[in-house]
Amino acid sequence: MREEILYSDLLVCIVLYKQNLADSTTFATLCRTAGEENLSVLVYDNSPQPQIAGNIKATGTNATFYYHHNGLNSGVAGAYNYSARLAKELNKKMLLFFDQDTCIAEEYFTKMLANINNHGDINLFCPIVISGRKIISPSKYLLGRAFAIKKMQPGVKTAAPFSIINSGLAVNLEEFEKIGGYDTQLQLDFSDHYFFYKFKKSNRQFCVADVLLSHQLSTFTDKKADKVLSRFNIYAAAAKIFSRKTKSFLPLAWAALRGLKLSFQYKKISFLVLSAGLFRK
Repeated sequence: MREEILYSDLLVCIVLYKQNLADSTTFATLCRTAGEENLSVLVYDNSPQPQIAGNIKATGTNATFYYHHNGLNSGVAGAYNYSARLAKELNKKMLLFFDQDTCIAEEYFTKMLANINNHGDINLFCPIVISGRKIISPSKYLLGRAFAIKKMQPGVKTAAPFSIINSGLAVNLEEFEKIGGYDTQLQLDFSDHYFFYKFKKSNRQFCVADVLLSHQLSTFTDKKADKVLSRFNIYAAAAKIFSRKTKSFLPLAWAALRGLKLSFQYKKISFLVLSAGLFRK
């Protein structure tokens, strides 16, 4: 059992990419929900050019902000690993991860802290995350793929049949370090699924907090064929890495099916070519 976790023991990491911080839904809602608590927040900027000039100032909150710019874009994996190193320097105990497009519920921090302190033997906590009308985290993990679900009851869960997404996640820093953090070969796609895959090897349980977050999925949201093709190319490359690391061909099969669907949708054989490349060494 660990000691009581306070606001001052938390480090929140927001990953920014080509978006002004003031326009980030995550930043705006965090400032409203953090209030006067002694919270530390890292803004990790993966944009080619810095999105922030000078110190971060936010009205209505006593949070302390840290800013780091990485113009080479190390993805969320690099950002979260950096946040762990900063957390250790600052003597923090828990890491909380967000992308830039998550609407943080008003009760997020109070409920997350309550769950952390009520379950001192659990190392990972996640909110219930919805996109549209679907629960996308936690999700059922079956046959090498995460499936959205209709209902989820909060509480301690057996980790094996589930997966999670990064945004809203709270992880014990010591456990994060033990499992080696995020794999930097998976900068975005599959980064969360592989992190949870590693987590499950040494942790039988995780906790779903009684808090609901709204999240905007970024995958293939653009409607222009050339941009979707470029995005699918990145996704397919990540699927190959994830498949190799988990020693399963199933992620390749699902990625190929996605490529087939996109080829019919956009009437471009290029998607099929990329899909066929999934099975080449």
